[in-house]
Amino acid sequence: MKHTKRRIPRLLPKPVPKPYLIDPLAFVVALVGAPLAIGLVGAPLLLIPVFAVVFGGLPYLILGTPTLLWAFTRWGPRANISAALGFAGVALPLLGMYLVTLALTEPNYDLEGAIELGLFGLFFGPVWAGTCASFYHRLERKPYRCLNAL
Repeated sequence: MKHTKRRIPRLLPKPVPKPYLIDPLAFVVALVGAPLAIGLVGAPLLLIPVFAVVFGGLPYLILGTPTLLWAFTRWGPRANISAALGFAGVALPLLGMYLVTLALTEPNYDLEGAIELGLFGLFFGPVWAGTCASFYHRLERKPYRCLNAL
């Protein structure tokens, strides 16, 4: 009986053959503008998006900037990949902080407030990252688009 090598399915698609060239101006405007736009759109409905920008804006910039730069150079500005990485970028540090807190504190320690803020981050992280990719795709200047098309 012939043994065939088992292939593990990819979680993310194969990267583009050559690195995608990033337009720095469009990237910064999209990175900062995505949470602000979601906050402005959501403000009339609920105040939650506005508070999400206040509480989650700095972690989004610290964790999201290198993650989105890496994703854009590998796959280009794709909203679905950016949203998946936005979810992972919130979920993994949140899980790590939760496990460390459980290990270092007494068993009755109340983590409800931190968990609630983290759950909001699990929603807004992917939304902001996907919106950033969409904004970047619209704001990318023509010279960069032409260079990436070669």
